[in-house]
Amino acid sequence: MTGHYNRFVAYLKKSVPNIFTIHCVIQQLVPKNLSGQLHNSLHTVITAVNKIKAHALNDQLFQELCIENDEDFEHSVIHTEVRWLSKGNCLTRFYNLFDSVVEFFEDRNVLLGNELKEINHDIAYFSEIFAKFDDINVQLQGNDTTLNKAKSVVSASITKLTLFKPNVGRRELCKFPTLPELGHTVGLQGDDL
Repeated sequence: MTGHYNRFVAYLKKSVPNIFTIHCVIQQLVPKNLSGQLHNSLHTVITAVNKIKAHALNDQLFQELCIENDEDFEHSVIHTEVRWLSKGNCLTRFYNLFDSVVEFFEDRNVLLGNELKEINHDIAYFSEIFAKFDDINVQLQGNDTTLNKAKSVVSASITKLTLFKPNVGRRELCKFPTLPELGHTVGLQGDDL
């Protein structure tokens, strides 16, 4: 619908050449240039999810393990590169199922299981920050959303993120409820926000 080459945006730009278009306002806030540590951690989570979901047997065994462990979620969600919001849902569920995921890989891929244990704090951070992006996205949806409202929401969100950055560096984590649970294992710096 919004394609730049042969859909609505393309036709709109032919009619109004100087128009400014943005596919999704919130995508301007999503960190595309993560630090090396966080990029590797995200890649590890995606690898783990893909190993579970790639084979029906693994998916079934993981589901049985979740039922056995009395987990709230029976399935992890599939991560897709196309929709960044799916990362938020995936990361939140992944963190909520973290113990079961690590247990699943104890017998199947010890190296990946150990790697996940090492990045537990990064996964908690990702689930928190992407939950905040999801909240922003909800505020930007609806029929009553105007450009002024969207600009206000985005500006306020950028300000909040700017305030969160030094707090993370000082380990003041009250805005990130799952991170204080991890205590001193949180290795994040303010630059990771």
